[in-house]
Amino acid sequence: MASTKHKNPPAKPKEKYSVKQALTNYYLLVMFTLFPLFFTDAYFNIRHDKYYFFIILTGILIVAEFLIVMSASVETPPDEPKLEKPKPKHFYENFSFMDWAFVAFLGINVISTLLSSSPSDALLGTQGRNNGLILMAFYTAAYFLITRCFKYFEYIFVALAFGSMIVYALAILNAFYVDPLGMFTQLSDQQTITDFTSTIGNKNLLSSYICIAMPVTIAMSVITEKTLLRAIYLVATGFGFAALMTADSDSGILGMAVFMVVYLIWFSNRIVRLKR
Repeated sequence: MASTKHKNPPAKPKEKYSVKQALTNYYLLVMFTLFPLFFTDAYFNIRHDKYYFFIILTGILIVAEFLIVMSASVETPPDEPKLEKPKPKHFYENFSFMDWAFVAFLGINVISTLLSSSPSDALLGTQGRNNGLILMAFYTAAYFLITRCFKYFEYIFVALAFGSMIVYALAILNAFYVDPLGMFTQLSDQQTITDFTSTIGNKNLLSSYICIAMPVTIAMSVITEKTLLRAIYLVATGFGFAALMTADSDSGILGMAVFMVVYLIWFSNRIVRLKR
C-alpha cells in the first residue's frame, strides 16, 4: 500500500514590524522610563515639567504618524486588472465600545469648554494644573495611536518595571529622609513630611502612579512564562507595595484593593495563573 505523506500547512507569514508600530513602542518606552523621573527644578516646577514632557512627546508622535500615513496614501499602486473593489469602510465603522467612550469623553470636554464662564481656563486648565481641554485632546490622541499602532513586545513592560522601581526606591528613601537627588534642600520640614516624595510630585500623585504602574507588573508576573522576567516584575511589585505604604494614601490602598479583586476573578479561569 503506497504511503501517503502528510503535508504541513503553509506557515503563516509574520506580520511586518512597521515604522508606525516602532514609533509607538519607542514612545511608550520613553513614557515608562524617562517621564516618571524627569524634572528640572526639584518640586517647584514638577507639575509643569510632566505636562510639557507629555505634550511635546505625544505631539511629536502625532505628527510623525500623520506624516507616515500621508506619505503612504500618496504612493501610486502598481497597475492591476480592473476588478470590482469593495466599497471602503468609514474609519469609524470598526470602533469599539471603548473607542466611542473616548470620543464621547472628548466631546463632553469640548461642550464643557464652550459653555464655560471662562473658556480660556477650561482650555488650558486652572491654577496652573494644565488639566484642560488641550490635555484631554492629547489623552484621546494617545489612546487612539496606541490602540492602533502598538505591537506587543515584552521589553516594553520590563522597562516599566525598572522605571517604576526607581520611582518606588526614591519614595522609600525619601520617607526615611534620605535625599539622594537633593530635592528636599529648598523645602520646609512640613512640606518634606507631608507633601513631596520621589520624582512624581506630592504623595497623592505618587499613589496614583502606583495604582497605574503596579497593577501592570502584577499582571505581567502572572502572564509571563519567563522566570527571570517574573522575578523582575515581582521585585518591582514588592517595591511598589513598600512605596504605597510610605505614601500613606487611603485612595491608593483602596485602588490596589479593587485591582486585586478584579485579578482574583480574571485569573480564576486558569488554575496556574490563579496560583501565581
